[in-house]
Amino acid sequence: METEYLVAVIGVGGTLLGVLLSGLLNLLSGSQRERQARMKRRLTQAYLDLLAFYALESRYAEIVAQWQAEVGDDRTPEGVRRASRKWLRESEGMDISDDATPRVLRRRLQALGADVEGV
Repeated sequence: METEYLVAVIGVGGTLLGVLLSGLLNLLSGSQRERQARMKRRLTQAYLDLLAFYALESRYAEIVAQWQAEVGDDRTPEGVRRASRKWLRESEGMDISDDATPRVLRRRLQALGADVEGV
């Protein structure tokens, strides 16, 4: 009779342990999915921010080129952009990577499932 009780206790203990492990794994995988979703949202927003800065840089270059034209400097917006990036590289030690172009950013946003229509 004692053996039957011992087998029953071991069986119940094993079942409880299995349920606890299963619940723990589900909890961990759920929090991992939640973390991945949060990181995906942050990455998507960072790409959108970069695209916004490209648009801002373009507008800034146009305005500066207009101002310079008024004082006799015939630099194009692209020339202003190149000069600004050269200054950034030389004085600040920063450079824009080749992978950070608007086209690449839009493609990466599409890969993340973001709506890039009109961006």
